[in-house]
Amino acid sequence: MRDKQYEQERYKINNKEKYKSNENMRKLISSVIAMLVVIVLCVLVFGSAYVRSIKEEEKLEAKIDEIMIDIDNRNYDEAYIKANSLHYTSDWSNEIEDKWDNTRKALLEKIEQAEK
Repeated sequence: MRDKQYEQERYKINNKEKYKSNENMRKLISSVIAMLVVIVLCVLVFGSAYVRSIKEEEKLEAKIDEIMIDIDNRNYDEAYIKANSLHYTSDWSNEIEDKWDNTRKALLEKIEQAEK
């Protein structure tokens, strides 16, 4: 009789240990999944911001080509208006924003020089 009680107690203890082990494994898997989701979201957010930045720079570079054509054609008013609209608005990098501010200023100076 005592052997059966002992076996039952041992069985209960083993089941509790298995349950705790399974519970810990579920927690670990849940934590890993949560971290992966956070990483994927960060990659998506920053990746899309980077792509938007590249597209915006391409548009600004195309506008520079238009401005240069206007300067060559002596359409200084149109060139001046387009040059004033060269603003980098994406929040990817302050360095890129400074670059486009300097480009805009240089183009405005070039237009002023061409007018003289």
